[in-house]
Amino acid sequence: MSTMSQRSHLTDSEAWRVVGRLEGGQTQAEVAQAIGVSQSVISRIWNRFLETGSAGRRPRQGRRRATTPNEDRYLVLTARRHQNMNATLPQQHLRSATGPTISTQTVQNRLHGVGLVRFGSGRVLVYGGISIDGRKDFYIIRGGPLTARRYRDEILRPIVVPYAAAIGDDFILMDDNCGPHRANLVEDFLFEEGIVRMEWPACSPDMNPIEHVWDAVGRRVAGHQPPPQTLQELERAHLEEWDRIPQLVINSLIDSMPQRNFWSEAMTERDGEDIASLGRSISRYPGYLRDGDMKELV
Repeated sequence: MSTMSQRSHLTDSEAWRVVGRLEGGQTQAEVAQAIGVSQSVISRIWNRFLETGSAGRRPRQGRRRATTPNEDRYLVLTARRHQNMNATLPQQHLRSATGPTISTQTVQNRLHGVGLVRFGSGRVLVYGGISIDGRKDFYIIRGGPLTARRYRDEILRPIVVPYAAAIGDDFILMDDNCGPHRANLVEDFLFEEGIVRMEWPACSPDMNPIEHVWDAVGRRVAGHQPPPQTLQELERAHLEEWDRIPQLVINSLIDSMPQRNFWSEAMTERDGEDIASLGRSISRYPGYLRDGDMKELV
């Protein structure tokens, strides 16, 4: 057995390449053979990614971090969802959601740690939906911000209602707690249509499996060479990569929901139902960038 095959750990960059191969449709056995490690190493990396959203190894004991992994993910999602912002906004959002006060330098460190840096303005706002053995096409929001009325008229009525009818009585809608989603007119509409919505605890974005799909799409788009140079190219790249995410990956993310954090009991009680996750993702051009060599991409 070679020295390489005896390795029990991979570097963080190697672990992310493993995730990329699995997202691309390769089996764990194929990836293990290509990387030169045992399949148990590949399985451990994949399970870690499904549970935490990160492929990297958990940090060793040392100086206590100012934020928890959950709070780190909350900061990153806040940064991705707001245009023309600085480190103060995610700092304020986190304090409102969970109570702790952290420095803007800590916010910048967390964003830089996942490859996000500040660069200009402009954005693409897209919506997508996933469920076991299915997904909805991207819908691109144009012509201004998404209001509660637009959410009802452009997303729920033409997209979600027919999708729910096709699935049947077991349909459950998962969306996040942003303002337009929770407006009274949206609540009234869902009640009138008989659509059941899953309730979310505060500050729990990592529990929605579609957030991990957005991450996968973002990593794939970040690998485009040359990178998108216009908003139209950015839209097209995201549409292409959304369609290329293997359905097996989406199914695995949804199946992993009972393992996520403190809400596992409530999730497990819904095992027999078909949960459809609906979410939004903002990609900025130039905006917040992913990876140092990217010029116009989140």
